[in-house]
Amino acid sequence: DQLWLNFAPIFFPTDVRIERDPSLNVGYWNFEERRLADAALLHWSRIDLANPERVVGFNHFAAGWSPALTDEIERFSAAYATRVRAEGWSPTAQKNYAFAAFADGSAVTAADRRAFAAGEVAAGDDPFAAVELFRALARRRRDEQTRARWIERFKRLVGKAPPWRNGER
Repeated sequence: DQLWLNFAPIFFPTDVRIERDPSLNVGYWNFEERRLADAALLHWSRIDLANPERVVGFNHFAAGWSPALTDEIERFSAAYATRVRAEGWSPTAQKNYAFAAFADGSAVTAADRRAFAAGEVAAGDDPFAAVELFRALARRRRDEQTRARWIERFKRLVGKAPPWRNGER
């Protein structure tokens, strides 16, 4: 979500500036360098709002945190979770991610996303309506992988590539 922002000052030099205020973008990776109490913008990645005392996924960072910092983070995350729940978190937590499925309800896979990003599928204005284009690409890739596996098996058994591999069918 942030990498593309690296380019904003390049493409919008008069509209964007780099802000170096240490109270901005405070996150688990820099808790020890910044004061949590002074945070104007806190980057909460993967907080478990049902169990806010558990800072999810940060064990490799937390191992080096002092007990005082750990206590401060736990208090801060509990207060944050309380405020988020008060704003109606529970009903929205049940909603599905809007871009997780195609129009027919089938799941958008990581391979589908990579294919779209690489321009391998001409999906038009609404890629979520083009499920069959993505599935056709997946079938082609599967067929190519199957063919490659059979060629490798043939080479192991016979000691050379099959004659039809070079168009001699």
